[in-house]
Amino acid sequence: MNKPTKFTANILGGPAKLRGKYILADIPQVCDPALWKTDFKDVGLVVCCLASWKEVEYPPQATAQSQLLRVDMRNKELRNPQFLKALPLVEKTLEAGKDVLVHCKESYHRAPIAVAAFYRQTTGIGYQVVRPTYRTFMEFDEQPISNILKIRFCRQKMKKNGRNRNPEQ
Repeated sequence: MNKPTKFTANILGGPAKLRGKYILADIPQVCDPALWKTDFKDVGLVVCCLASWKEVEYPPQATAQSQLLRVDMRNKELRNPQFLKALPLVEKTLEAGKDVLVHCKESYHRAPIAVAAFYRQTTGIGYQVVRPTYRTFMEFDEQPISNILKIRFCRQKMKKNGRNRNPEQ
């Protein structure tokens, strides 16, 4: 099993008052009681990015030490209200020095998008994230989730600029 991804809430800048960490995890990690004694021991808030809670069996430590919220990233009607409800709790948790665990099924689709949105809103920092393997650019606008989900691939920009698709260029 892979280790969950952790990073400080102000790693790229932003208010020093955000002392906690963001943690990205998948379902097997979230359901592992051993990780709640080590990697997740400082978690104060769990944000589930799945459509339903049915897929997740949180261990007793998870429900005892943290608050659970859901932000259904695939539901266009619910994601913004759920995100806006979660945002003050995320900020409060990070300010208290506690960690915010954000998970989806595999931790590389919905949860990272949610963390990027929370990061943007809590720090006020707009930025571009580049994954060199896929040369993906994400552009963040003022709207919390709906505009963050607009992902433009570098290939489109490269075509527009008349460049070859070769990532080495």
